[in-house]
Amino acid sequence: MSSTSPITIIVLDPSSPDGESALEHLHPGDDFVALVTASSGPTAHALRQYAECEDLSIDEAAWLYLDQVARRIDEPTRLIETILVNGADLERELTTIAKTSVIRRVLLPESITRPSPSLRERLRTAIAAPLRIARLGHPSEGLTLSDR
Repeated sequence: MSSTSPITIIVLDPSSPDGESALEHLHPGDDFVALVTASSGPTAHALRQYAECEDLSIDEAAWLYLDQVARRIDEPTRLIETILVNGADLERELTTIAKTSVIRRVLLPESITRPSPSLRERLRTAIAAPLRIARLGHPSEGLTLSDR
């Protein structure tokens, strides 16, 4: 993905009912998208269950999930990158992406910030781009924490 093209980062939580709510905030103009999910921690619970049932590694299950989501949001003009992180490294991974790329905005489901409310503020401070916390079924009611 080009480091000069603004990237929309979408964090996914496959273990939560609102885990894909950030996708509701994706716009047709989001031509460069990075889908991010974790292979460990509470957000990976559903992936672990799927991996066990299908006799896969957790990473294989996570890559399959990311690929399925990427296919659902694919458009002819959209370039999609998939990123798998360790659950404990989400903040660091997003910060690293922000240091090496131009970030248009970061979209994440509310479930990501529930276990660690301070994550919102840490991400808002670390990433010089709008951060939107998405709520399930309410695309117009997401909480924008920064409009930089």
